[in-house]
Amino acid sequence: MGKLLAILRLLVILVLGSIYLLIVPVVRFLGRDRLRQSIWLRDVFLKMGNPLLGFRIQIEGNVSTQPAIYVGNHRSFIDPLFIIHYFLATIIVKADVKAWPFLGMLLAAGGVTYVKREDKNSRRAVRTAMKIMIDRGISVLVYPEGTTSTAPQTLTFHPGSFLIAAEHGIPVVPIALEYERSEVAWTGDATFLPHFFKIFSWWNIKGTVRISEPMTSDNWEDLRNDAQNWMDEQLLDLRQIYGYEGGA
Repeated sequence: MGKLLAILRLLVILVLGSIYLLIVPVVRFLGRDRLRQSIWLRDVFLKMGNPLLGFRIQIEGNVSTQPAIYVGNHRSFIDPLFIIHYFLATIIVKADVKAWPFLGMLLAAGGVTYVKREDKNSRRAVRTAMKIMIDRGISVLVYPEGTTSTAPQTLTFHPGSFLIAAEHGIPVVPIALEYERSEVAWTGDATFLPHFFKIFSWWNIKGTVRISEPMTSDNWEDLRNDAQNWMDEQLLDLRQIYGYEGGA
């Protein structure tokens, strides 16, 4: 039954994703703001698709009333699907994801910004793009760890998001996400399809998202430390609530 359920959910993704890719050009052509229209349509499809995929999400806290840089801990490739439709935002993702079959097309259509973390010029260009997004009234979702992890607390944060936030007075909103089952985490040498079929064979994928109050500072290190400390505290608490501690 589990394998059949995973296959059905893969079909849901393929069907909804294909319809989405067909509609996006039309919406962009008819709309004045192509990026906003793409994000709006992406969120409509996520709200339709997430229940079919078994996502059961508990949200604690409030979305910022102004454009902000949302920074989250990173467990799995499904993290953005869990939370991105709750606020108007684009996502910063690693450049190699662009080459992923089908998923890369969906991300490109939905409004993402790619970064090559090993490339200084790419990182600088992304920071500039983030400022432009904020000025347009669009928030940005970033995973400052730069990779997924099963650790009970966050890994070292890359400074870029906090540098741009401190320089321009942009609010930073930390997000802590933890899943009911630690096996959701996609790390190490695990390959995509086996992991996909494992987690989507479950009837439900449950998780809790905690959203902080916006943080501001003209000191990027203080901003980074405050965000990371808040997230670490929330993650430890959520892991205790879900009944597991330490790495998976």
